[in-house]
Order: sequence, then structure tokens, then C-alpha cells
Amino acid sequence: MAAAFRLWGIPVRVHLVFILMAAALGLLSQGNPFIWIVIVFQGVLMHELGHAFVGRHYGLKPNIELVALGGLTWWDGGESLSPGRSILVSVAGPLVGIVLGGLVYGAHFAGWLPDAAFAREIVVVFVWVNLGFGLLNLIPMLPLDGGNIVASGLEWIRPGHGRRLSCYVSFFFIGVVGALSVYFGEIFITLLLALFAMTTYRVLEAERARNAPAAQGGPPLVQAFAALYAGDGRRLVDLAGKLVQAATDDDARDEAFHLLAWGRLLTCDPAAARDALESMSGERDPDPALEGAVAFELGRTREALPLLEAALGDRGGDFAEKTFVRALISAGDFDRAASLCDTPAGKELSLESLEQLSQAAFTASAYEPAATLAGAHFERSKDPNAAVHVARAWAALGRVDEGFEWLRTAHRAGLDGLAALESDASLAPLVRHPDWAAFRASFKASAG
Repeated sequence: MAAAFRLWGIPVRVHLVFILMAAALGLLSQGNPFIWIVIVFQGVLMHELGHAFVGRHYGLKPNIELVALGGLTWWDGGESLSPGRSILVSVAGPLVGIVLGGLVYGAHFAGWLPDAAFAREIVVVFVWVNLGFGLLNLIPMLPLDGGNIVASGLEWIRPGHGRRLSCYVSFFFIGVVGALSVYFGEIFITLLLALFAMTTYRVLEAERARNAPAAQGGPPLVQAFAALYAGDGRRLVDLAGKLVQAATDDDARDEAFHLLAWGRLLTCDPAAARDALESMSGERDPDPALEGAVAFELGRTREALPLLEAALGDRGGDFAEKTFVRALISAGDFDRAASLCDTPAGKELSLESLEQLSQAAFTASAYEPAATLAGAHFERSKDPNAAVHVARAWAALGRVDEGFEWLRTAHRAGLDGLAALESDASLAPLVRHPDWAAFRASFKASAG
């Protein structure tokens, strides 16, 4: 049983067991359960929002769940971050609580807050939940944020091995803190650490399974290409690094650096990908899709566009297409997009990409390219909605007769929903066309 809502566009689910656990903490501390429920909810939610906002800043799509033992922020789409960005995402959660708890503690210490018993209890619980929970979360144990920070840091140092190595660090601290909790008779903490140990063990087993093919997956070059096709950037970085070290000639070294660049791009580290490309001998040209994607991720969109266009026209592919579309929209170069419609690269664009580009062009008030792109979409799909989009673009340009003809085309292609056309503000100039009444009558006649 859970309640769901959105906060600043982020989906949040609060499970009933979370509320019950917060109330139980209040009862165990002999405090007011209502105060504990409210402040634990506030503290855990703010902590998770810290993770969510920083992750969203780096292009992730966050979701938050408040569950029995606290909160969880997870991401739609499975995108990965570079180790440095992962550290920032992990640090953000505890930092929110530390700042909030520190501010309230400072205000209380300065005498700025009421001193009544009820107010003092609120302050104590607020500081404990926000500041205390924030600091405890930085202990380097999985699944705490401190353990994830260590994992990302080690991943930076030893690509492909960071999470596995962090498990050993986690076991060490679990052992130390566990021994202290047993010595002092802290049964609840001991049980919690046992859960942490089980989680760490599962992570370690998963990492061992992920790396198991390294011993039996054939030659390293074959394994590296398998990792590339699987989209496993971390493993690809590890294998490509070994190939670089083992290379004995320029051809082998170039292949290894090329694979390393792909791995760095997949792990969201375009600067390192660029360094890998620049380490090639120059005897071999990099894949233009890779080179263009690296340039785009580094913010050099104008440099990226011709490379991605060449990649799309040469071999096509989903990766080159999606990156090219993103680059075109980012640059606002809709004239270039429209000019591609009759070229080999343009013919590789999917209907989804044509629709995405035409809508982005219309939103950017680039109406003529929007009409061209939507027209290309219609020519290939015969989708009446694409014809309506062309009509909207011509209407925005004041070319009412052309727009009206496209509405007729949409009607002939099977468009229905006259009321939607008449209520669409962007089609208002066409609704005022002298032939609208006749068009309306023919529309109704065909519908009847």
C-alpha cells in the first residue's frame, strides 16, 4: 500500500511501512510519534531530493520511494554517470540533511528558537534525523551513500573494478562497527549491520558474475567488442585498457584506443573519450559516429554535426541517428535538418526523428523547416497528423492557402476530429479561410 504524488516533476511513492517505521522510532525513543512521522518524512524526502535534483541536472530521470528502512532514488532508462558525477549525486543527499540540521542546531544554540518542551523535542528530532542521518550515511558501507562514494572513487582509479573493491571496504567497516555495537549491546544496530553485510555480499556476487566472462570469454579483443555491443561501458574500459597495454604495433594500439574511447563515452566521460581518440596514431580515422558524439557531449555541437551526418549517411544506425537529432535540436539548426530530407543521411532518419525535429522546429518558430520536415514525414507515412502539422507551420507563416491545402490533404488521408481542428489556436487563420465552410461540410459528410 503506497501513496503517490509528484514533487517538482519527480514521481514520489510513500509506502505505508515507512510511516509505521517512523512512528515506531518515535515510540522507541519515548517521544511524540506524530513529530517523528513528520520529521522523518521531511528528512528522508529532502535527502532523496538532493540525489534526485543533482541526478536530473546530469540528464537522469529520477524516481523516489520511501520504504521501510528509509528512502531510495532510482533512475528511469538505466543511464550511467561518470565516477565524478556519481560521487556528486551520492554526496548531495547527505549534504542536504547536514546543512538543514546544522542550521537548525545553530539557530537553537543561538537562542533564536522557542524553548518550550514541545519545541525542544522538535529541534532534537529534527537535528538527529537530518544532521545525524546525514553524517551516518557517509560511513563507507554499502548500501549507504558513503559506500557508493567509495565505489565511484575506486571506479575512477580502477575502471571496471571499483564496485567490487568497495565491497571489501564495506565489509571492513561493517566488521568494525559491528564489533562495537555488540560490545555496547546495541542489538538494533547489530541487526541493521547484518542487513548491510547481506546487501554487500549480493553486490560482490553480482560484480563477480559480471566479470566472470573475462576468464572464459575468448580473446580480449572479442570480449571488448562484446562489451561494446552490450553497452557495458565499465567492462569495455577495463578490457580496452588491457588491450592498450598489450598492443605491440600502431594498428593494435589504435583499435584499443578506439574501443577505450567508446567505453569512456558509454560511462559518460567524454573528456577521457577525447583523450583516447587523440592518443591514436593518426593512421586510422575514428568512427565519425563516435567522434561526433564525443564532440557533442563536450559542447562542440558545430563540430559534431558534419561528423554525425556523415556517420548517418554512411552506415546509419540508431546511435548515430539519435545523437545527430539531439545535436540538431541543441544547435537549433533546423534549416540543416530540412535540407537533409532528400539526402542519403535524411533518408536514414526514422519517422520518429522526423516528427521530433519538426515539432522542435515549430516550437523554435522555425516554421518553414518545420513544414518541410513534417511534409517529409507525411510523404513516407501518409499520417494525416503530419499533414496537419505542415498546415500549422504554413498558417504561422501567413501562407494560408498552402496551409489550407494541407488540411485538405490531411482530410483525404483519413483525418477525423473536426472539433479539434476548430479549437486549435494555431489553425485559426485557416479556419477563417473563405473555403472553410465548404471544407467543414465535406468533412461532416464524409464522417456521416
